[in-house]
Amino acid sequence: MKNFCRDIEFSTAVNTLATAIAAKFDNVDELSAVAAIFVQIGDTMEAIAANRILCENKKNKKSD
Repeated sequence: MKNFCRDIEFSTAVNTLATAIAAKFDNVDELSAVAAIFVQIGDTMEAIAANRILCENKKNKKSD
């Protein structure tokens, strides 16, 4: 995952993946449902990451 810190490469990869996935759907309703699923996955992963940060910060404060 070394290219995550390179903005152009990262955004191009995300755009390319989204376009490739969208091209598989002729029905806009199905595409919309799949997009909503990806949004939910992203939101859940962000919540998990935030929780891990909070837990790590709590652990670090206890050890001080």
